[in-house]
Amino acid sequence: MAILKFSAVFLLALTSCATANGNAEVKIHNYLNSCVEIKDSTIINERPFPELRLTLLHVSSTAKCGCKSKINRFKSEAKYDDFSSRLLEGDFSFPIGQELILPLALQSEMIKSAKSVEVSISCAPPE
Repeated sequence: MAILKFSAVFLLALTSCATANGNAEVKIHNYLNSCVEIKDSTIINERPFPELRLTLLHVSSTAKCGCKSKINRFKSEAKYDDFSSRLLEGDFSFPIGQELILPLALQSEMIKSAKSVEVSISCAPPE
């Protein structure tokens, strides 16, 4: 009986981990890589919308990368088997610290069935 209870608890814990870690793969296209080095990325699902936490290793002036201002642009796009779907696009500035959190989509459901999510980071175009 004790073995049966342990097996049930273990199976429940295993399925929760699989669901929690069932995030789409994130591919980052960093067009500012000579100014900003990204060490690591993690999807955060602590809010109703998914976020991407980037650990920055080195941040220098994006003017060295050809940007005209401190404002940068990000775009996120979900990739599926047969098509892709743009999720979000926005402007941001790099923080002084070593962590940057960007929204990936307006709802977690938007990326649950995606094979991957591609995020592009570049200079913001002049307006």
